[in-house]
This record gives sequence, structure tokens and C-alpha cells, in this order.
Amino acid sequence: MKGKNDDLVEAALEIQEDIRRAYRLHEEHRPVMLLHIQEHRIYAYSYVDYKATLSERSQGMLEKQYQEAQKQNKIVVFVRDEDRRRLASFSIDYAGDEGTLRVTVLPRTRKNTVPARKYVTPDEKVGLNLTVAERKALLKNVDFLDDDYEKALRETPADQALEFTLGDWDYLGGELQAEAEAADDPKRKKRLNGIFARIEKLLAAYYTDGEPE
Repeated sequence: MKGKNDDLVEAALEIQEDIRRAYRLHEEHRPVMLLHIQEHRIYAYSYVDYKATLSERSQGMLEKQYQEAQKQNKIVVFVRDEDRRRLASFSIDYAGDEGTLRVTVLPRTRKNTVPARKYVTPDEKVGLNLTVAERKALLKNVDFLDDDYEKALRETPADQALEFTLGDWDYLGGELQAEAEAADDPKRKKRLNGIFARIEKLLAAYYTDGEPE
């Protein structure tokens, strides 16, 4: 007999390799992963920050699940269905095979939310402060940057944020992720992944036309 949240678990299992890849970009922080069904996005949250969004009862359940996952080299995954106000969690193996799932369904409360994303128009630009070293890393490591990107990276004063539309940031993040995955040098991979994580955090804070709020 299927449980009422089995479909959430199945949705995450269908893209579990994507979840693992996203986890590995931030694995030094041992994050909690979140799949948002309506947004079709995977988020990585620090354990402390995500725990703070839960009810007291759910915090206790997560604490136990997270501790067990760390001992068994597993990844804690949450799946949110905003339309039907459901939240489920389970753990997957860090390695490639699915392994035995431990499914824990946490009760949905008003605290089971993350801060609302801010709306911007498709043409509106949002800023991100990148250091001189990070800008140089982008110019050096990302091939075939459009002229607009290169001009902004070279000419924007170091004390000012780089400003692009969400679509531009999303494109740049995708190019950066591809370069990071292909990098053989561990230091280069870590540097690029660090910049990519900052862009992903920026994208998670906003939404535009055609995206769920």
C-alpha cells in the first residue's frame, strides 16, 4: 500500500544523481538538500539554518535523521510540494546505488518555509559582489564569455556589485558549473564551485515571470 507522500520520494529518486551532484558542490558543509516540486529546483541548506525553519517536533526528527545519515554516509533529502502543503524527507546513499531508504514524513507547519523569493522583471538586473580574484577566475576559466559579461567583469569597479538579469546569471552559472565539473585541478574545481554556489544562492533569492514565487 502506497503512503500519501510516496510520490514525493519517487520524484526525488528520479533525479537522485542530480541531487548527489548538487550535494557534492557543498559537501564540506554537510548540507540538507531540498527538492522543490513546483520550482523544479534543488537547494542546499546548512543543517542549522534549515532546522531553524521547522517546528520543534520536526526539529527533533531531523536531528535524529541527520545524525544517522552522517554516521552512514548518507544525504538527507527534503521534498516540498507547496501546492498541496506537503513536506517529506528521507535519506539516500552518498554513493551511486540507491541503497535502503529510510523514509520519515515530517508534519507540515507554518514554520516549514524558507524566506520568500523577491520578484524582479525579466529585464531587471540584480547585483552580486565578486572579488577581484573571483572575477579573474571567471575570465580565465570560462570559455566563450559573451562581450557583455567580459566588459562587466573587467570594467565594474571592485567595490561595486556585478549586475545581470536572472537569465544572465543562470546562464553564467551553468557555464561555470560545466567548467567546474570538467576541471582536473582540485584547487581550480574548488574555486569555481565556490563562485557557482554564490550564483545559485543569488538565484534562489529571486524569481521572475514564468517562475513560481
